[in-house]
Amino acid sequence: MKTTSLAAIAAALSLASCMGVQFKDAGDDTFSLRKISGACAAGNPEAVLEELRQEAAKFCAGRREKVREISADGKGGIPFVRCAEATLTFACEAAR
Repeated sequence: MKTTSLAAIAAALSLASCMGVQFKDAGDDTFSLRKISGACAAGNPEAVLEELRQEAAKFCAGRREKVREISADGKGGIPFVRCAEATLTFACEAAR
């Protein structure tokens, strides 16, 4: 019983971490954000992408710079198959 409970907790924590925003420094002042929708199959990749754009704007604002979007990609959710997800690659530039 204890093993089952620990496995359930580990699975829940793993799933929760998947739904957060993943940040990656891609080098040359280029960054990548990725997020899997918490709504899974009902998730809209455009909504997830908008969240990533807001996160990128906050990150660059913290550096007193503005966002330059390099690429954006999203996949819609399919019930019982995959959650909606999005990836945004961006750079921070000096604000003019």
